[in-house]
Amino acid sequence: MDTEIDALRSEHSYLLEKINDLAQREAGSSKIFIELRKLSYLHIEREQETIIPLLRYLKYRLDGKNKKYSPDLNEIRNKMILGYGELIEDHINIMNLLEEAFHETYQVEVMEFVKNIAHHIALEEQIFYPAAMAAVDLIMIDAENNEKIA
Repeated sequence: MDTEIDALRSEHSYLLEKINDLAQREAGSSKIFIELRKLSYLHIEREQETIIPLLRYLKYRLDGKNKKYSPDLNEIRNKMILGYGELIEDHINIMNLLEEAFHETYQVEVMEFVKNIAHHIALEEQIFYPAAMAAVDLIMIDAENNEKIA
């Protein structure tokens, strides 16, 4: 299995677990964390359909295994192109909720968690999403090269 992709999934699981915990116990801002939980599940589902398969394709291709990659790359590519704006909009909405939570609590644990999610979002937008978009470009290049070869 791809350890880099497993690490991203593991981090998503950790963040969701912590959001669930805060939604259940954080008295003053539980409503914020309930909304954050709902939005986060939807967002991660979108990433599971686009970012994760594209990162896996990129890794396979860099390892010289792109012929063995089985999901429908054109479908995933199209989902990414069409859904990129939604992913970014999710991040904006998540950051707005985090800012609200940050101002409603003085608990160090919650404040640190808010910073962790903000850091995670920055990594996605600065590293994972550009890498996924590079995979989109590679899929198109590979498709063109295969047509020229055939």
